[in-house]
Amino acid sequence: MKRFVVTIARTCGSGGTPIAKLLCEEYGISLYDKKLLALAAEKSGINEALFLQADESAGKSLLYKISKKVYAGELISPHSDDYTREDNLFNCQAKTLLELAQNESLVCVGRAGDYVLKDYPNILRIFLYAPFDVCVKNEMKRLNITEKEAQKHINQTNKNRREYYRFHTGRDWENPEHYDMCIDTSAFSAYLECTEMIKACINKRFA
Repeated sequence: MKRFVVTIARTCGSGGTPIAKLLCEEYGISLYDKKLLALAAEKSGINEALFLQADESAGKSLLYKISKKVYAGELISPHSDDYTREDNLFNCQAKTLLELAQNESLVCVGRAGDYVLKDYPNILRIFLYAPFDVCVKNEMKRLNITEKEAQKHINQTNKNRREYYRFHTGRDWENPEHYDMCIDTSAFSAYLECTEMIKACINKRFA
């Protein structure tokens, strides 16, 4: 099989991470989510805490709400005072992801991976979603929180992801035109069934 990359964008509570883990187990490949931040920190020499701080505040700051800084592959010099600016932290993690894709098959969850790797030849871009009430039940169980808390958590998380994606890509996160497959995970009885559907596509395209 050819070397390949699967990128997974997902609404909160739709099962993106469990499905990504199942895919990685099936093919014996690595999953990059927050692990990508640690690698980017190591390669750039920037404190990992800054990457984590920017990641956790994504979509919350005024910067994300009123502007955008579309990623174009550039990097700010380490000697610049702007080296640790939020958009350059994204640039560093994007550079790390591009380097990884040149050397191994992988699954990337979030990180606007579908946009960063848009020119990579062997990529399958997935968007996972589910009805709001299903996501609420999933998050209540996963986080052991109340229905009201789950609703607030999901709304805020999706808002953050939407604004983060728009800021760094200039695009609409939920636009199906940016993906090869959009899957309502609630239409299946188990995440394994969703994984089997994605596997069938991988095996067809990259065998």
